[in-house]
Amino acid sequence: MLSLLVVSLVVSAGAAPQYSDSMARNFMFPLSAAAYSDDPQQCLSRLFPNSTVHRQIIVQCDAFKKDTCSGFTAVLHPQKAIVMSFSKIWSAGMDKDFFELRALYPDYEIWVTGHSLGGSIASLAASFLVGTRAAKSSEVKLITFGQPRTGDFHYSNSHNNQ
Repeated sequence: MLSLLVVSLVVSAGAAPQYSDSMARNFMFPLSAAAYSDDPQQCLSRLFPNSTVHRQIIVQCDAFKKDTCSGFTAVLHPQKAIVMSFSKIWSAGMDKDFFELRALYPDYEIWVTGHSLGGSIASLAASFLVGTRAAKSSEVKLITFGQPRTGDFHYSNSHNNQ
């Protein structure tokens, strides 16, 4: 997957990332957890009135264990945020969803989150969006949970310099 990069906090432009415990606890953690739900809209509606799940994507990610990978794209209108939440998924259509939502809501921030392997994918996706200039780093907020080590030293430095 392209040369993408890593961080486990918040990606922001021009300065060191600014971590917000409130943002992590009240927004990103519930959004990350909703990726495991059969109905993420139900999860989002309870915490984020006037939110809309654009699409949930579920694919088989391990033919031997019959594991599934899930993720969703959503819009939180009061927060003016486009959300991408991962549990092990990106290339099954979430990339297309992002560009569609970005065209509809060009002034919204982009919130990217995920848990475990989904955290790695979220990190890669956020870096991809900034690296390809699909979004400015100042528009992207990335918080991951339980993300395994992603990339190497050079990879990490490149991400931090975005």
